[in-house]
Amino acid sequence: MSLGTRIKILDFLRATAVVSMIFYHFVYDLGDFGYVNMVTVVNGYWKLFAQTIGCSFLFLSGVSFWVMASKEIDWPKYFKRLTILISAAILVSIVTFIQFGQAFIFFGILHLLAACSIFAIIIYRLPVLLLLALSIGLLVLPDYYHTSQYYDGDLFSTRYLAWTGLYNGRTGSVDFYAFMPWSSAFVLGLALAKIFINSRRSTNVSPLSFKEEKNNALLTVMYWTGRNSLLVYLIHQPILYGLFYAVQKVSG
Repeated sequence: MSLGTRIKILDFLRATAVVSMIFYHFVYDLGDFGYVNMVTVVNGYWKLFAQTIGCSFLFLSGVSFWVMASKEIDWPKYFKRLTILISAAILVSIVTFIQFGQAFIFFGILHLLAACSIFAIIIYRLPVLLLLALSIGLLVLPDYYHTSQYYDGDLFSTRYLAWTGLYNGRTGSVDFYAFMPWSSAFVLGLALAKIFINSRRSTNVSPLSFKEEKNNALLTVMYWTGRNSLLVYLIHQPILYGLFYAVQKVSG
């Protein structure tokens, strides 16, 4: 979607999620470098905060997929974006393996977004009610599976099948988003977008757009951040980590 037809509110909300994620990673790095208690950062309300950010990315990606698919899917752009997403996910896995070893990210938020992008091609034409039911099913199925008398613990005994959400052990990964239940947020975003975003609506989409404010520097930065959220995601943590490392070296 070109800049002129992009729904501004999606860019703004995506940017808000990015800013929230940067803030959380800043606090996480404070814990990693010993300035705050790391146990506090990865548990309780902080963990809930991080998971809420992840769900918001997934939800907004579901909405964005319908914005793209409601008119007609541009397949070259779709496959280009999917290739970039998969490549970024692989890069994250490689870098975190170098840094964390066996605690590396083998199925994080980018891996899940790539999987959801593929899954969406299969389901996006389903009626809204079926999509809503699917969202609920993806959310509750892992709990049912683990508590069911038919649960076969050996079937998903390796952590590398944990991405399904049917793994009942600890992954040891520093960041993990299983397909179930987390993809339910993506499917919910897709379903609600089908309700509220009419595919026949003019590309102006003024009811869902922020009024253009050319002189508002904050909005300009937010819109840019929302449009380039993947780039910001990839570069922000190395920058933060590098800054903390430099400060620690200078102060030490």
